[in-house]
Amino acid sequence: MAIYPHDHQLWAVIGLYGGQEDNTFFRRKTGANGLERAGFRELQSQDAINLSRNAIHTVHNPRRAFTKAIHIYGGNSLAQPRNEYATESAPEPPTARKPIQHGRRHASLRRRQPTLAGRTTAVKQPHSVRPTPQPPPQQPPRQPR
Repeated sequence: MAIYPHDHQLWAVIGLYGGQEDNTFFRRKTGANGLERAGFRELQSQDAINLSRNAIHTVHNPRRAFTKAIHIYGGNSLAQPRNEYATESAPEPPTARKPIQHGRRHASLRRRQPTLAGRTTAVKQPHSVRPTPQPPPQQPPRQPR
Protein backbone atom coordinates (compact mmCIF):
# COMPACT_ATOMS: atom_id res chain seq x y z
CA MET A 1 0.00 0.00 0.00
CA ALA A 2 1.17 3.54 -0.71
CA ILE A 3 -0.01 6.89 0.65
CA TYR A 4 -0.15 10.04 -1.52
CA PRO A 5 2.53 12.70 -1.02
CA HIS A 6 1.60 14.72 2.07
CA ASP A 7 2.94 16.85 4.87
CA HIS A 8 1.88 16.97 8.51
CA GLN A 9 2.53 20.66 9.28
CA LEU A 10 4.18 19.32 12.46
CA TRP A 11 7.61 17.90 13.20
CA ALA A 12 7.56 14.16 13.78
CA VAL A 13 9.71 11.27 14.95
CA ILE A 14 8.74 7.86 13.56
CA GLY A 15 10.18 4.65 14.98
CA LEU A 16 9.50 1.18 13.55
CA TYR A 17 9.22 -1.87 15.75
CA GLY A 18 8.05 -4.24 13.03
CA GLY A 19 7.85 -4.56 9.26
CA GLN A 20 9.18 -2.09 6.72
CA GLU A 21 8.25 1.41 5.57
CA ASP A 22 9.71 3.09 2.48
CA ASN A 23 9.64 6.90 2.56
CA THR A 24 10.15 8.99 -0.57
CA PHE A 25 10.74 12.68 0.16
CA PHE A 26 9.79 15.65 -2.02
CA ARG A 27 10.23 19.40 -2.22
CA ARG A 28 8.15 21.92 -4.09
CA LYS A 29 9.55 22.72 -7.54
CA THR A 30 10.97 26.21 -7.80
CA GLY A 31 9.34 28.24 -10.55
CA ALA A 32 6.95 25.41 -11.53
CA ASN A 33 3.96 23.51 -10.23
CA GLY A 34 4.28 20.19 -8.53
CA LEU A 35 6.91 18.34 -6.55
CA GLU A 36 10.35 16.97 -7.26
CA ARG A 37 11.93 13.98 -5.53
CA ALA A 38 14.40 14.95 -2.85
CA GLY A 39 15.38 11.66 -1.24
CA PHE A 40 14.49 8.15 -0.15
CA ARG A 41 14.76 6.28 3.14
CA GLU A 42 13.91 2.62 3.79
CA LEU A 43 13.01 1.97 7.42
CA GLN A 44 13.28 -1.48 8.96
CA SER A 45 12.39 -2.65 12.46
CA GLN A 46 14.42 -0.67 15.05
CA ASP A 47 14.98 2.29 12.67
CA ALA A 48 13.78 5.82 13.43
CA ILE A 49 13.49 8.99 11.38
CA ASN A 50 13.00 12.71 12.18
CA LEU A 51 10.69 14.72 9.92
CA SER A 52 10.74 18.52 9.86
CA ARG A 53 7.54 20.55 10.02
CA ASN A 54 7.60 21.17 6.25
CA ALA A 55 8.68 17.66 5.15
CA ILE A 56 6.65 16.23 2.25
CA HIS A 57 6.75 12.46 1.86
CA THR A 58 4.97 9.34 0.64
CA VAL A 59 4.93 6.11 2.59
CA HIS A 60 4.91 2.66 1.00
CA ASN A 61 4.68 -0.76 2.65
CA PRO A 62 6.37 -3.26 0.28
CA ARG A 63 5.60 -6.31 2.43
CA ARG A 64 2.54 -8.46 2.99
CA ALA A 65 2.59 -7.77 6.73
CA PHE A 66 1.63 -4.78 8.83
CA THR A 67 4.20 -2.10 9.47
CA LYS A 68 4.31 -1.39 13.19
CA ALA A 69 5.44 2.09 14.15
CA ILE A 70 5.30 4.69 16.87
CA HIS A 71 4.66 8.24 15.65
CA ILE A 72 5.47 11.21 17.88
CA TYR A 73 4.23 14.58 16.59
CA GLY A 74 5.04 18.10 17.75
CA GLY A 75 1.35 18.85 18.29
CA ASN A 76 -2.11 17.36 17.90
CA SER A 77 -1.87 15.48 14.59
CA LEU A 78 -5.59 14.62 14.67
CA ALA A 79 -6.60 18.29 14.78
CA GLN A 80 -3.89 19.66 12.47
CA PRO A 81 -4.89 20.23 8.82
CA ARG A 82 -2.33 18.90 6.35
CA ASN A 83 -1.65 19.10 2.62
CA GLU A 84 -2.08 16.13 0.31
CA TYR A 85 -0.99 16.03 -3.31
CA ALA A 86 -2.88 13.90 -5.86
CA THR A 87 0.35 13.27 -7.80
CA GLU A 88 3.91 14.54 -7.93
CA SER A 89 2.92 16.89 -10.76
CA ALA A 90 -0.25 18.20 -9.04
CA PRO A 91 -0.61 21.95 -9.42
CA GLU A 92 -0.35 24.28 -6.41
CA PRO A 93 -2.02 24.77 -4.04
CA PRO A 94 -2.17 21.23 -2.66
CA THR A 95 -5.39 19.70 -1.44
CA ALA A 96 -5.85 20.69 2.19
CA ARG A 97 -7.16 17.80 4.24
CA LYS A 98 -9.39 18.46 7.20
CA PRO A 99 -8.36 17.22 10.62
CA ILE A 100 -9.00 13.52 11.25
CA GLN A 101 -12.16 12.64 13.16
CA HIS A 102 -10.79 10.67 16.08
CA GLY A 103 -13.45 7.93 16.33
CA ARG A 104 -13.60 7.12 12.62
CA ARG A 105 -9.85 6.85 12.24
CA HIS A 106 -9.44 4.33 15.01
CA ALA A 107 -12.48 2.31 13.94
CA SER A 108 -10.81 1.76 10.57
CA LEU A 109 -7.82 0.17 12.30
CA ARG A 110 -9.85 -2.72 13.71
CA ARG A 111 -9.78 -6.12 12.03
CA ARG A 112 -10.97 -9.62 12.82
CA GLN A 113 -8.38 -12.03 14.17
CA PRO A 114 -8.85 -15.77 14.83
CA THR A 115 -8.43 -17.05 18.37
CA LEU A 116 -7.24 -20.48 19.51
CA ALA A 117 -10.85 -21.59 19.98
CA GLY A 118 -11.60 -20.93 16.30
CA ARG A 119 -13.79 -17.89 17.01
CA THR A 120 -12.87 -14.41 15.84
CA THR A 121 -12.43 -11.29 17.91
CA ALA A 122 -11.94 -7.64 16.98
CA VAL A 123 -8.39 -6.47 17.55
CA LYS A 124 -7.31 -2.84 17.46
CA GLN A 125 -4.14 -2.51 15.40
CA PRO A 126 -1.54 0.17 16.12
CA HIS A 127 -1.20 3.06 13.69
CA SER A 128 0.39 1.48 10.66
CA VAL A 129 0.65 1.45 6.95
CA ARG A 130 -1.68 -1.35 5.98
CA PRO A 131 -0.47 -4.19 3.75
CA THR A 132 -2.25 -5.37 0.65
CA PRO A 133 -5.28 -7.43 1.84
CA GLN A 134 -4.75 -11.17 1.61
CA PRO A 135 -7.36 -13.96 1.72
CA PRO A 136 -7.67 -15.68 5.12
CA PRO A 137 -5.54 -18.82 5.55
CA GLN A 138 -7.20 -22.17 4.96
CA GLN A 139 -7.75 -24.17 8.15
CA PRO A 140 -7.70 -27.97 8.11
CA PRO A 141 -11.04 -29.68 8.85
CA ARG A 142 -11.64 -30.56 12.50
CA GLN A 143 -11.18 -34.14 13.53
CA PRO A 144 -14.11 -35.79 15.37
CA ARG A 145 -13.33 -36.70 18.99
